[in-house]
Amino acid sequence: MLSLLQTSSFGTTLAQGSIWRSFVGINSKIEASFESWSWALESMKNLHFNAIIFASNDHDLIGAISKPSAWPSLKFYSSHLLA
Repeated sequence: MLSLLQTSSFGTTLAQGSIWRSFVGINSKIEASFESWSWALESMKNLHFNAIIFASNDHDLIGAISKPSAWPSLKFYSSHLLA
C-alpha cells in the first residue's frame, strides 16, 4: 500500500490518500520506490499543490534526483520523476 498525508505547519491533517497497488513485475527496491514516488508526485499534481516538502529515507533515489550526475545508473528513474 502507498500512502500520503498532507499536514499544515501546525500538524493539522489537510489531505490524505492511499492506494493498493500490486507490485507484480517489479523486481527491485528501486523500481518499487520509483513507482511510489511517481504516484506521490502525480497525486500532488492532480490536487494542484505546487509547494510541497517530501520526506523520505530513500537515499538512492533522492540522491539521483538531487544530483543526477553522481548517480548515472539511476538516470532513467530521476529523469522520469523530474519530467
